Amino acid sequence: MKMSISGKVKIAIAEIEALQKTLGAVDQDGAELDGVRGALDTRRAELAEVEARIVRASEQFAKDDVAHSAWRQAAAVEQTKGNAKVDQLQAKLRELEASVAEAEARHENILAGIAALHARLKVA
Repeated sequence: MKMSISGKVKIAIAEIEALQKTLGAVDQDGAELDGVRGALDTRRAELAEVEARIVRASEQFAKDDVAHSAWRQAAAVEQTKGNAKVDQLQAKLRELEASVAEAEARHENILAGIAALHARLKVA
């Protein structure tokens, strides 16, 4: 059965409308795809920025760790010197305390001798 020209035109118009709808959907999908690509590019840029900050923070941490290690070593040296000085001063203090104890003992002996002498002189 042969189709008339008007029937063929109607079919062609319907196919053109279907193609236009399909192209419209493709255009819409393309716009959405562009939006997704833009968002992806934005996220990639943010990720690159975060990675750069992590690298800078890691470098700063390494520098700070080196500085802290140097500070701890210097503090340990000073602590050792301080401990040695305290030990030296404590030894000196013990010597002085011994000298004071000896002087007090001599003083007590002298006072006892004077008291005994005084008692003899009064008695005699």
